[in-house]
Amino acid sequence: MVRFSQGWLVLLLIGLSSCSIAPLPPSDQVSDAGAIESATPPAASLTPSPRSSPAADPTSTESVKIYRLDLQCQWFQSETVELPKDRSIDAAVGKVLANQQNGDFELSGYRVIRRPNGEVIIDFRLAANSKRQFTSLSSCEQQALFGSLRQTLLRNPQWDVKLIRFRHRGAAIVL
Repeated sequence: MVRFSQGWLVLLLIGLSSCSIAPLPPSDQVSDAGAIESATPPAASLTPSPRSSPAADPTSTESVKIYRLDLQCQWFQSETVELPKDRSIDAAVGKVLANQQNGDFELSGYRVIRRPNGEVIIDFRLAANSKRQFTSLSSCEQQALFGSLRQTLLRNPQWDVKLIRFRHRGAAIVL
């Protein structure tokens, strides 16, 4: 099971409790609408949140910008991190998700499916003991979770991501 620091989450939730969402520029918006694929996705595998190593070989890592929504829910802040080249998208998703959970909303895992056409599917696993569902997140919490993932995946041109879909155990997340 992936566990995250509750201290950061408490600070995030306190900041998010009175936030409003500013619209994203059209170039940053990606539609999650579309047909659900008929093919069954591969068996679930939990992806742990990545840990960066200061002694990592520079040839096996790449610089990636991670985006997080600020505490006032106004804009996305970027942070450049070094991630393993061979799994940089998975590691970036893990970094973003590390700050998204609290005691009421808890993920037990996720998997990232990358298609050759530039589509990325993030399939979440909500923890059995999670008291809240995706639909019960406030608009600011939804923007912090889904918007941060969108920004991170779309603003790193080396990945050539064109479309992002969010799912829960294979079913499209409709908010």
